[in-house]
Amino acid sequence: MAFANHTRHILLDDNIKTIVFRVDASPKLATGHLMRCLTLAKALLSLNSKLDVCFVCCLLPKNLKALIQQERIKLIELALNVDCKTWEQDVDSAACKQVFSKLNKIDLLIVDHYHIDSQWQDSLNGYYQKLCVIDDLANRHHLADYLIDQTYGREQQDYLSLLSPKCQTMLGSRYMLLRNEFAKLRVQAIDKRKKTNAIKKILVVMGGIDEQNVSVKILGLLAKAYIDSSLPIIKVAVVASRCTPCLSELSGLSLKYDWLTLHIDTKNISNLMLEADLAIGASGTTTWERCCMGLPTLSLIVAENQSLVNHNVSKKGASINLGMPQNLNTQIIVSAILSLNKNKNMYDTMVTQALEICDGTGAYRIASRLLSPSVSLRSAQNSDIKTVFNWQSDPKIRQFSRNPKPVSWEEHKAWYHASQANPKRHMYIIEFQEQPAGVLRLDLIPKTSDYEVSILVSPNLQRQNIALKALHAIDEHFFKRNIHAYVSTANKASQSLFTQANYRRVSDEHFIRPANNLTREDNN
Repeated sequence: MAFANHTRHILLDDNIKTIVFRVDASPKLATGHLMRCLTLAKALLSLNSKLDVCFVCCLLPKNLKALIQQERIKLIELALNVDCKTWEQDVDSAACKQVFSKLNKIDLLIVDHYHIDSQWQDSLNGYYQKLCVIDDLANRHHLADYLIDQTYGREQQDYLSLLSPKCQTMLGSRYMLLRNEFAKLRVQAIDKRKKTNAIKKILVVMGGIDEQNVSVKILGLLAKAYIDSSLPIIKVAVVASRCTPCLSELSGLSLKYDWLTLHIDTKNISNLMLEADLAIGASGTTTWERCCMGLPTLSLIVAENQSLVNHNVSKKGASINLGMPQNLNTQIIVSAILSLNKNKNMYDTMVTQALEICDGTGAYRIASRLLSPSVSLRSAQNSDIKTVFNWQSDPKIRQFSRNPKPVSWEEHKAWYHASQANPKRHMYIIEFQEQPAGVLRLDLIPKTSDYEVSILVSPNLQRQNIALKALHAIDEHFFKRNIHAYVSTANKASQSLFTQANYRRVSDEHFIRPANNLTREDNN
């Protein structure tokens, strides 16, 4: 279960003992939500095996129940059918209250559900300590402490009117929730793609359900192209689940064509992606799996929420956008495959662009953020002057200061006392595990109401997400102000920090976190 290739030591928050997931899967919802929650659960358990993790779901098919239980994760089913027309948030919240009241104190509730918003969250507010929401629609309000949206190209401004200022967001491709198996095979996949000179194997994967029977249509079009010789015969592997409506048709086709192999409820899709030279797939969760493996894709939109993903990934150059399944024909597929077969540079570019989107370690990043202790800010006191001097005098920190020259103790004292007396400067000590860990400064920019932020963390406490959490901590009190940061391009760590904190890059060295001009009540 352990996540490989992560040698960094993460301090864990001892107060987090019980984590509950509220997620569903069904023929209409598909299985993507459940699968990414399982991935996150395993990442959390890999960091702390003593966690008590529980999934609360509406009625599930047997194969999905088994999937949860084989990970030794507790499952509690609500006596509700999420696909039923009578399902409503208030009915669901009432059922959850009965379940939650019988559990131990819920330290972290993780909700991944398109039909749940702030109404449900508010009604259950007294049953959990912190709430993490997984979303990819950005179309409703949440009362969350954390929000994860792994949509490629997602920006902070998409959620400005939907979240409380105190909510910490994890947005974009750094936070793709992929199982560890993809990261493990990534290097091997890169090596294979370099050696690929022709498309010899195609992988067809239309998600966990394929309610529209798109797989059957694609196989029919490929068969027609093979028969009329408009395309040389290429081996095809198609992935389906036992819940797939067209499973019997797929089984029949796999018996009819010797170039076709059917994989039902496969547990080694990462290996299938490794073996394939090209995928034809939906723009859902498997998009990120394919990107991690550098697998060029002919992408389709089979659900409303896939349009943005399909557009952004194809715009990046990692896929060829085939649009909606109903518009698909033999000529479109044949043309796309032949263009890649004839143009090695085009194929290699798609591989490179796909690899840039996702590295496969997003689940670990999220788990370490959720489980690391929180930080707090307090006003700097006279008693902190020596500690701040020691931090600022460290050569590793000094090298990226606007004035990299060493500062004398007398110069530091004069600066420190002047800072405390300056009404246009707010200077805070960052506390981590109730100990001083760094300093954060906000300076009012002349002739504006905007602030510039400066931050440093003790050299002994870096790489613990402390700076990131400190930046989020100021949002609760300065959410109505634009916050600017100026970072040298040579300071790669700080450039990455402000990107992770969802500051928008204005220029090479200038970042901004836009103001959120809603009141807290507007966010509720």
